Amino acid sequence: MRAVGPIYLAGPTAVGKSDLAVALAERLNGEIIGADAFQVYRGLDLLTAKPDAATLSRVPHHLIGEIPLTETFDVARSKPDGARSPHQAFEHGTGSSSRCGHS
Repeated sequence: MRAVGPIYLAGPTAVGKSDLAVALAERLNGEIIGADAFQVYRGLDLLTAKPDAATLSRVPHHLIGEIPLTETFDVARSKPDGARSPHQAFEHGTGSSSRCGHS
């Protein structure tokens, strides 16, 4: 299969973005990098549409449930934490060491 760069999914709440992301990641041997402002926190499972354990186990996920509620997470912190994940995920899915962008 031809290498595919990062794919960004965006849209309104409850339209199936998460299911589509998992399906694409499975098909393309990719990984998911969360960009939800609340799903990044550990312990907010019921207040967000955080993927359940079965879904999380299907493909690697990054920045989902990783930050304790006692810590803040903002743009200043997301840059260093998230900067590694897209690049590593891209390398894993393609075997390439090319740089990939993130937002």
